[in-house]
Amino acid sequence: MKIKVFEVGETLIGADPDYVEAPIRAALADGDVADAIIDYTDAERSNISCDEYAIACEDDGVLLWHGWLTGDPAAPPPPQAQAWLTGMSAKDRAAAFEKEAR
Repeated sequence: MKIKVFEVGETLIGADPDYVEAPIRAALADGDVADAIIDYTDAERSNISCDEYAIACEDDGVLLWHGWLTGDPAAPPPPQAQAWLTGMSAKDRAAAFEKEAR
């Protein structure tokens, strides 16, 4: 699972399968994904703070969830997230994650 957070810059978080990925997958099924991302990612390293938008994808780029981590959940996505949501296929997202991880 990959998580991309948008604010002034962008941060790619590779979700640890045991510690991070499991609670986020559980939240996808029955809870608040935004809270799970905030609670189970390394906030210092990833610099998750206020008014940030995130996308969560499978490693192959399939979009699992997107939304505001904080702030107004009804607000539209920030401009830099638009391409990830509407302009990229799963294959494109996976390639972008691979390139960014290098």
